[in-house]
Amino acid sequence: MHVHLSPHCPRALQRLQDEIGDALAESISEGIVTRDQVFVSSKLNNPYHRPEWVRPALEKTLLDLKIDCLGARGRAGQGRVAAAL
Repeated sequence: MHVHLSPHCPRALQRLQDEIGDALAESISEGIVTRDQVFVSSKLNNPYHRPEWVRPALEKTLLDLKIDCLGARGRAGQGRVAAAL
């Protein structure tokens, strides 16, 4: 399962991050999926790339989605990265 919220998603979906987080947490707690089976990524909108805005945006996404890290994709493939909190 891959959850990806990006600027290309409808704004309404981005505003529903907390409800998506509730559904994700419930699915994990009920054993429908494990956290390791879910790859979650997120994008930061271009106007918010200033260094002082990155951390608050990451913290909000992690809080809303009720997770402790996002997945990372690069040329070497995908993996999990801990949030720099």
